[in-house]
Amino acid sequence: MIRVVLACLLAVAIAGVVFPAADAARTDATTVKIGSMADDIAHAATALAAAEDPTPPATGSASRSAATTRRR
Repeated sequence: MIRVVLACLLAVAIAGVVFPAADAARTDATTVKIGSMADDIAHAATALAAAEDPTPPATGSASRSAATTRRR
């Protein structure tokens, strides 16, 4: 019986140490992933500005229109 109690106490102690460490690791991984995404977006924006020509001023911007009708 004492072995079961000690095993439960040990399991609770290990879980108490592991769960905060796993949460911290998840937070760090998320921070790194977001930083990587931001770097990718910045690189894409820089490459786009360097490689693509802007739209001529006489050309309108891209737009979409939809006609709607009213039912009576």
